[in-house]
Amino acid sequence: MLRRMLIAALLAASPAAAQDLCAERTMRFIVPFPPGGSVDTVARLFAPHVGQATGRQIVVDNRAGASGSVGTGLAAAAPGDGCTVLLVFDTHAVNPSLIQRLPFDTERDLAPLMLLGTSPMVLAAHPSANITSWAQVLERSRAQPASLTYASIGQGSLAHLAMTQIANLAGIQLTHVPYRGGGPAVQDAVAGHVNMILATPFVLVQHIRDGRLRAIAQTGAARSAQLGETPTFRELGFDRFEAYAWWGILMPGRTPAPMVGRMHAELARVVAMAEVRARLEGLGMDVAATDPEGLRRFIAAEIPRWREVIRANGITAGD
Repeated sequence: MLRRMLIAALLAASPAAAQDLCAERTMRFIVPFPPGGSVDTVARLFAPHVGQATGRQIVVDNRAGASGSVGTGLAAAAPGDGCTVLLVFDTHAVNPSLIQRLPFDTERDLAPLMLLGTSPMVLAAHPSANITSWAQVLERSRAQPASLTYASIGQGSLAHLAMTQIANLAGIQLTHVPYRGGGPAVQDAVAGHVNMILATPFVLVQHIRDGRLRAIAQTGAARSAQLGETPTFRELGFDRFEAYAWWGILMPGRTPAPMVGRMHAELARVVAMAEVRARLEGLGMDVAATDPEGLRRFIAAEIPRWREVIRANGITAGD
């Protein structure tokens, strides 16, 4: 499948279909999160390869704030001249239901390029919590409702929503402790200031391997290669449950189709490089490298799914 997508992308970039991506010397990769996270890592991985192929200098522009909506708004308002690329995380499909009066339409004002990849999340506990299995989480939570705490990267984050859904299905109460990003959340989880954390393997797997955290369960439909001994929530009785962190790439919605096709072709070429793919997989990512329509369909399915969880539980961005 990836081979067919690469061929189609290269055809889209032929001289008959393509035009220069950016008339300016500099192209901007907007990352709507602080430096050091997975989205920033992806942007800096792709930037030199795309810059070399296009003859443009790539500037990675970190514009953090409001679960990624600040930087996304800048991209949505940017000219459609091929000089702006936006890299997003899973909050992109949550924000339309979480944040009042977004200054852009998530589906209309941005042109999808590629669903780069997905990753299950993993629930991990600090050793001091004396939890080694989901059965113990259930036992403790039923005996002392809301006594167990878990960290996420923020209020209304996908981890928060997924854990809320799991708790509802299990009929238990857990206490959510939101942080402003993965760094502070992981730091406190490893220090034992919270009992558990739900996050991607990218930020947790090394701590799990070193014994600083214990993996309890993961949110994918099947076990990930990095966490082969950790059961999925499906295996633990949550039929059909799955939730994935994901990474996507977009351009301003007014960008002409030939430019979108050319940029997709460049991205597909970079993903096909062995060293790049290995680095992405090292982030815990299951590389998808879809065509633009694949990302459009994915976002269109994610938005209503998490809207239902947000509304059913009265979750707001400011809680």
